[in-house]
Amino acid sequence: MWILGLDTSTALLSLALMNDERARNYEFFGSSPLSHNEEILKLFIEACKKASISPGEIGKIVLGLGPGSFTGLRIAFAFAKGLCLSLQKPISGISSFMACASEYAEIDTLTFVISDAKRKEVFFAAYRCEGANKEIFTVSEERIVEASRIQNEIAVICAQEALESYIVVSPCLDASLNGLLPELEIKGASHLGLNLCRLSKDQSPLFSVESLALLEPNYVRRPAAKSIAERKRDKGKTIASLA
Repeated sequence: MWILGLDTSTALLSLALMNDERARNYEFFGSSPLSHNEEILKLFIEACKKASISPGEIGKIVLGLGPGSFTGLRIAFAFAKGLCLSLQKPISGISSFMACASEYAEIDTLTFVISDAKRKEVFFAAYRCEGANKEIFTVSEERIVEASRIQNEIAVICAQEALESYIVVSPCLDASLNGLLPELEIKGASHLGLNLCRLSKDQSPLFSVESLALLEPNYVRRPAAKSIAERKRDKGKTIASLA
């Protein structure tokens, strides 16, 4: 079965097609930062041509849920949900940070994933892998941490897990982290689309066309923009206060 992996949580789009039965993988990346809306369809068509398949031969779609750019995540979700509806294919979502961790995960070694959340803060999560298949488990859920507290967070989690060995990973090696955390050695994880495909083989649940609305990005930090319902509520409060 062909699996489409798609991640737009970082500045560069990552798209992959994988078929384990035929031992064939195809991976494509955006050519310029923050151009997801211009490149996503072009890369998808290119990937299908390279794999010599039609879009209808894709058996499952897997999305990187973030955390990451609000706009970037929405672009991937709109595109993938459109494919799901038009092709009548199941879709699943996996943490983009877990996809990063899977690229470097080793037994008895903690993997910390971080990315710039602006305001001198970082998105942060911790993972470990166990078993012969190196299954990834979440140790610390995705959250926002002040950059100045990262080393302390790492020390605390290492103590809790009774592990001294660890690695720090960032999606696409976010260059802005060098200024925030110059004391850390950070590795870059770049194969997010392909990592999502690999992780999705045991992923559940799958969202059908009927349950598609339940699949949402993980922004971690709430977007500054207000929903329509929130704007109506605030407008009502303003009118009431003037009455």
